[in-house]
Amino acid sequence: MVSTSDILLNNTSLLSPGSGPVCALVGCTEGIGLATLHAVLRHTSTPTIYLVGETARLDALKTSAQSLNASANIVPIVATPDEGSNLVSCVQDAAREMVALNPPRLDLLIMSSTSPSPSADISLTEEGIDRTICAEYCARMRILVTLLPLLRLAASPRVVSVLAGGREGWVDVDDLGTPRTTEPSPTAAAATMTTLFFEHLAAQAENDKIVFLHVNPGVVFGGIDTSVDEAEAEAGERVLFAATNGRFRRVRDPERAKGTLIQQGSDGVLGSGVYLVNGDSSVVEDGGSEELKRLRSDTGAGVVHKIWEYTMG
Repeated sequence: MVSTSDILLNNTSLLSPGSGPVCALVGCTEGIGLATLHAVLRHTSTPTIYLVGETARLDALKTSAQSLNASANIVPIVATPDEGSNLVSCVQDAAREMVALNPPRLDLLIMSSTSPSPSADISLTEEGIDRTICAEYCARMRILVTLLPLLRLAASPRVVSVLAGGREGWVDVDDLGTPRTTEPSPTAAAATMTTLFFEHLAAQAENDKIVFLHVNPGVVFGGIDTSVDEAEAEAGERVLFAATNGRFRRVRDPERAKGTLIQQGSDGVLGSGVYLVNGDSSVVEDGGSEELKRLRSDTGAGVVHKIWEYTMG
């Protein structure tokens, strides 16, 4: 566990003249996401923040954000699916709009959202995708892939998905979009796909600078208010800590990382570039759950390839 005082020591150190990170915050309009936005505003001097969300929230959030940091450049990007449209194409359009604005780079991408309420019945989008999987996985990864060229331009880019790192569960690789038919927790399935997709991206040479963080903050419910409570505020500070602290860096030689604060990656290797971060800012060690290990090793079934093809399809 990382103490709250150490979290704040890291985060307050970010506030220096000229600390102007370029950030994209997706779905960060309530709950932990909103608390993370507030943390970024408090602890950086002149950030540029591309704030992706629904129209109804963005206007109020821009006003409140400016009150927290008058030097922040807040760029609202609307992503409100119309009736009959789908979330994945909507958020991809939003990401393309951001790219068209020609930012110099993207230092930090943070993705969060309030998931659909659980239901005993399968709830599918018009494309036949489980709504939870769509919100927690498909939409986020489509945004990430669209923004990868901007992330590659940054010196030390980081990607954060606030979901359920360490709680990965069974995935039906032949029915990736509707795992609720056989999996009691679609979030666990979304978590599995997120971790494996991150690992696949991290292994690509062109992404060798990017650190991917899959954060499990615990259960903190979002509301309709644009304020945050104490638990949410701490969770937001911890997300920012994960997104900026050196213990979650990439290293070329894991042997040289021994005896340092550098943490085990999702594969159990020090500094491997993908991290499963718990709510107390510790990491899941030894390669994660047995199910996650099984899926990685089941090369005959082509699990990772099928997830990649499904995501990019």
